[in-house]
Amino acid sequence: DRWPQATIVGCEPNREIYRVRARDYPGELLPVAVGQTEGRVTLHPGVEDGGMSSLLLPTQDFPIVHGEPYEVPCTTIDHIAPPCRRGWLWLDIEGYEANALRGATETLRRCKWVSLEVSNRPRRQGEATAQEIESILTPYGFRLIATHDDGPSHDRLYAKA
Repeated sequence: DRWPQATIVGCEPNREIYRVRARDYPGELLPVAVGQTEGRVTLHPGVEDGGMSSLLLPTQDFPIVHGEPYEVPCTTIDHIAPPCRRGWLWLDIEGYEANALRGATETLRRCKWVSLEVSNRPRRQGEATAQEIESILTPYGFRLIATHDDGPSHDRLYAKA
């Protein structure tokens, strides 16, 4: 109701969080992860309430895994993103942002804004740096326009130049 013109598609691979959020989600919520390719991936459940779950293993400095890892389906952003010319891509996927962006080549050509979280220091094995994220987005014409530092991570907003 807040954005009647918007098509909102979200992904939540953690089955516990999906059950809770699917009822009130303001659009279509899919029980999948997003990555560079389609298939199956291993989800490492995060803290007790399921938050901070990731497809990447935590570093020794950040031991947050709670529960046993399990396989989940994985799709690409290009496969699920609705066709639009002024889209906003928002990612908060616990270190897997670079992998998801690599599966969003068509979406990145069409959308105007990308908002995502980047760690100030890697908390997971294989987590992308801010420089790696920028190396993916820059060829599509994105430039960093705002950041918000939140302790161990910071939100970054990119817009088409």
